[in-house]
Amino acid sequence: QQHSLIHTALLKYLEVLVVYKDKYEKVVILMKEFVETMREVLPFFCHTKAGSEAANVVIWLGSAKDRKVILKAFAKDDKVVEMARGKYASVVLLCLLDSVDDTKNLSNSIVLPLVPIFEDCAFQKISDDSHARKVFLYILGGREALHKNNMLVQVTGE
Repeated sequence: QQHSLIHTALLKYLEVLVVYKDKYEKVVILMKEFVETMREVLPFFCHTKAGSEAANVVIWLGSAKDRKVILKAFAKDDKVVEMARGKYASVVLLCLLDSVDDTKNLSNSIVLPLVPIFEDCAFQKISDDSHARKVFLYILGGREALHKNNMLVQVTGE
């Protein structure tokens, strides 16, 4: 995990922004600018634990417009299938499924590319796609507390 130090630094920076966003006006501005800067590169740092946590925080901190841009970034790079099979990146897909309101765009960008994998999961043709199976079950079963971490609860207030 070559970039995990950078991803950890990003996560720590986001944690500080979240802690101080209610105390200082400048932090809110920094947070918005950071989300705008990171929204198109999110697909490239979801493969590490810290990177996926940072991506989830960026998704939750972003506006509906930011989430739409993030969704387009994931669809543009054709990384959705690879991400569904990844241990940490699959959690980012769950976060997108949970946070994006545009169901048509979500369906075209994330669900459609995953249909062949979902067929394999549903009929248990392939057993080594445990993370893709998690995404499939998440879509079928809805949101579970299992997939939320403390940082997301602090960001969203849920």
